[in-house]
This record gives sequence, C-alpha cells and structure tokens, in this order.
Amino acid sequence: MKKFLFVFLFWTLVCGGTLSAQNRWSINPDGSISWNVKDRILHYDHIEMSGLKVSTVLRYGVNADGSFELNKSMVWPMLRTIPNNTHASLMRRFAWNATDMVAVNGQSLSREKVNKITLDGKMTVESAIGLSRNAKAELTRIIFPAVAKPAVYEKYILRNTGSSPLTVEVPESRAVINTDPEKGVDGSYKLVSEIIGAATKQLQPKEELV
Repeated sequence: MKKFLFVFLFWTLVCGGTLSAQNRWSINPDGSISWNVKDRILHYDHIEMSGLKVSTVLRYGVNADGSFELNKSMVWPMLRTIPNNTHASLMRRFAWNATDMVAVNGQSLSREKVNKITLDGKMTVESAIGLSRNAKAELTRIIFPAVAKPAVYEKYILRNTGSSPLTVEVPESRAVINTDPEKGVDGSYKLVSEIIGAATKQLQPKEELV
C-alpha cells in the first residue's frame, strides 16, 4: 500500500507540473514557444544558450508587478582559470540591465508590464511601458549569444504607440572588469558591458528606436 501511495503521489505531482507548463507555454507554427503572460504571474524560469565561445544561463521571470527580471550566468570555455582542470572555465553572473539607464520623457522605464516571452534559439520579451500624461510605448528585448564571438547580445526596440512625441534618452555606458591575473592561465581577462547606440531623440508616433 505504501508503494502504491508513493507512486500515485509521484504521478500526480509529475502530471500537475506538466499541465502547469502546458498551460503557460504554447507552440507556435514556426516551432518557437511563447508565454502570453496576461495575468499569469508571478513566475520564474531559466534557459541555457550557447555559441562557439560562450554559454549563458538566462534566469528570467515576471515579477508580481508585471516587470521583467533577468540575471545572466556566463561561461567562457576558452578563457582558462587556475587550476586548469575540467571546471576551469571563466564564469561570471551579471544582473546588469541596460534599460535601467534609459529615460523616456524624463522618466525611467520602471512601469513595465510584460505581455509575451518567446523562445526560438533566442529570447524575445515584449512589454508595454507605462508613462504619464497618456503617453504610450512598447519595448522589445531580444537576447542571444554570438555564434562565433565570446559575447552575449541584447537588442532593444522602443516603439512610440501613443499619439504624441516621446523624448528618448539612451546614455553612453561602458563598464569594464579586469580579472585577477594570478587566477587566469593567460593572465587577466577583460569583461565589458556596453551600450552601443547612445542617443537623444524625439520619437514620433509609430516610430521606433533600435
């Protein structure tokens, strides 16, 4: 009887978890999968992506207020550390978020509501941005590892979906970490987090800034 109960409970838990995942994600005609968030928050998950010279685990989710959460664990297998054994790849974890530094009409992009997350070898996150005075905007993030470079790219597209112009300010930003030379097989390694495309622009209705 105990064995029967254990198997039954285990089967119930497995089926319940499967149904929960099926209810959250749907398969698209092109083979990608999407989570249409709506009111199905709070939820966190992770996915691994790799190129030839970098691997990343994206720990992501949607918070209770609808905002997007992202933390990146990165591994560079060609950058060897000491002792140079099986586990000697350089590893770092980053919570650096470029959108924290962007301003629209003098406001940060803090009132974000995620609408949809799609996975198809890259991660695409589509969000609505709440702004004052009936201004409206949409933000799309596209996150993916480079095929042949030791880098992970994040592409951002900001669209004006309202009826009045938006003033968008994207700052210059470049953060550099030089690792301890005593812990690297080839000395110190340089890790760079950078915003490319700094600008201040009037974004007209239906225009977008990439």
